[in-house]
Amino acid sequence: GLSTGRALVGNSGAVQKLKYGPRGHIVNLGSRLETATKFFGVPTLVSRATRDAIGDAASFRRLGWVRLPGIVEDVEVFELLDRDLPPIIKERCRRFEQALAHFEKKSMREALTELRGILA
Repeated sequence: GLSTGRALVGNSGAVQKLKYGPRGHIVNLGSRLETATKFFGVPTLVSRATRDAIGDAASFRRLGWVRLPGIVEDVEVFELLDRDLPPIIKERCRRFEQALAHFEKKSMREALTELRGILA
């Protein structure tokens, strides 16, 4: 799971037992995204901020908005893809995102039509 933003990094704890590491909302978000990869069945999930920071250096497939444990606001998530995908896979990803957009607008018939087209 990849998230982009400001984090606190440094020592925490008592003088006798210090621990060095990152802390904060962004670190927690990255951890929650990592856990969510199992639910989505994908190797890597990224947040919108990470997707925007990477730009055209990689390809992505939008998977929608999710509510993650311990995170107050819903998070828009993307699957990180190989930049050099075959054209047929790029087309399937585009059609999946169209189906997702129909689903989010509650246009179930159109969403199903797109999904059936992907499977055909």
